[in-house]
Amino acid sequence: MTIAMKEATHTTISGLFSEIHPIRIPPYQRSFSWEIKQVDQFLLDLEEQHRSGYYLGQILFEEASDIHFVVDGQQRLTTICLFMAAIAMVLQEEKRSSSDGISQEIDSVKKFLGRNFQTIAEDQILFKKITQRFISPPIDEAESISQKRLIQAVNLFVSKLGVKSNEEIVLLRKNLENSVVTAIFLQPNQATQVFEYQNNRGKELTRFEIIKAFLIHNIYMYSRTDEESVEHIAEVKNIASAIYRNLDFVEGFFSENDLLDITCRLFYKTESRIEAFKENISSENSKIEWIKAWFSNYQEITQSARGIVRAINKHPFGPEIMNLFLLGDEVNWKIVLIAIFNKSETDHPQFKGILKAVEILGFKIKVGGYRSDRLPGYAIEYFNSPRQENPIQVLSQAIVTASKEGFQWYWNQNQAFENILWDYFERDRFHYHSDIIKYVLWLYENDMRTKAKSGLLLSLDAYKDYTIEHIAPQKPAKEKYSKEFEETCLHLGGNLALLTKEQNSRFNNKSFEEKKELFQETTLATYTEIRRNSVWGEKEILKRHTDLTSFIRLHFKIES
Repeated sequence: MTIAMKEATHTTISGLFSEIHPIRIPPYQRSFSWEIKQVDQFLLDLEEQHRSGYYLGQILFEEASDIHFVVDGQQRLTTICLFMAAIAMVLQEEKRSSSDGISQEIDSVKKFLGRNFQTIAEDQILFKKITQRFISPPIDEAESISQKRLIQAVNLFVSKLGVKSNEEIVLLRKNLENSVVTAIFLQPNQATQVFEYQNNRGKELTRFEIIKAFLIHNIYMYSRTDEESVEHIAEVKNIASAIYRNLDFVEGFFSENDLLDITCRLFYKTESRIEAFKENISSENSKIEWIKAWFSNYQEITQSARGIVRAINKHPFGPEIMNLFLLGDEVNWKIVLIAIFNKSETDHPQFKGILKAVEILGFKIKVGGYRSDRLPGYAIEYFNSPRQENPIQVLSQAIVTASKEGFQWYWNQNQAFENILWDYFERDRFHYHSDIIKYVLWLYENDMRTKAKSGLLLSLDAYKDYTIEHIAPQKPAKEKYSKEFEETCLHLGGNLALLTKEQNSRFNNKSFEEKKELFQETTLATYTEIRRNSVWGEKEILKRHTDLTSFIRLHFKIES
């Protein structure tokens, strides 16, 4: 088949937005993905184009009836609208709005933004509030990562424009509206397979976008008629739309590549490289059916990931699931959880034991710095075993054994792997490794909250905001530690506590007496036991470290 392409049109941004045809982001596209880095670069590029015309690259459209659907270029178009909205927000400030000609400038921006550009449906209400009502909502109003990025982008523009003069702002608006783009229009169901036209002016194409374009291209190539290709591609686009909404929901917990890898491993026992897809397509007789099945399987896995994220606040073992996200990816526990959720066995008696065993295994490997990982193999075997054979019990036993002995026989010589945590916390005297002690202190905090019957900390963003502080300062201003204290107590777990990054900068190297006042500002339960002490020295540190290691022994005991 040949592609019926209209001649490329060179136009300005103003001309593009003046078109009578509405511009829409189709549901099978990802949501707004530009981060601060790309948004800031957009503004820097625009600021440099005072004399020469600013070329914004190609925009690829799919024409459907009287609507132009954006296949490539949605990040740039969305950012343009956010920038224009930021201009209106800044110019509407009282000190500026009374200046000559500013009301006309605001009217120009409103006219530009009233030209019927819409983002994906899930973000449109927030996008409209920003670009039509010129309101930048607080970050807390964001219901997804993409909505958070929309707010962050417009806030960045407002802050950067806020220090510029009215004349500078007007010049930037004119430069942007006069910027040139190459608009390429394709007929329905032909645009998404022309992935050669896609560019990486902002963020590089993701692996899924490349795979999606390649597979849709193959549907088009191997369909017998145009009508058949229309039907198959429409079906795949609907599935892709559901995939993107699931990916939006789980962002921050599962990456797109995590779930691609898991899909290919569980269903096909292959890697998610584009080369593997080319090999599979070439060897398949029913190529189109294989492609549609792959999209369906990927949707199924992203839906399972969505179930896991939802379970954090809804499932009885939600805190245990969150612990794994906080722990990190030393082992691929995600493929294990995806397999279990996919087979709907979260109510099985073995499930809680698996969560605990995976946590112990992952934490031991984090402490020991081991590299081997057999969990994907365990998960694949479980996923592909008939349910009547009770494979979850086999999976559970394999993970429990690994949590005690490790993955390699020599790891546990002289019970080294089995006792690694006790050796580390009870014999070592240096625990100022943030990624290890931070996790333990977070668990300890939630244990105290459980005993006090107060709410648990289950926020991944909050966890990232915390850092480690020495209770007795590392470099006191008014005293000098003995060498023995520095070697045995200063960096001991009992002398370390959680603080936000902002608090840490204010607490740094203050004496315990000074910190004790500042500790009142934190709501962490662990500071209750710290504040009870009138002084903080070797005795207090050793006592707290004993309490901490007792908790560790209980928490990381598989029999518990």
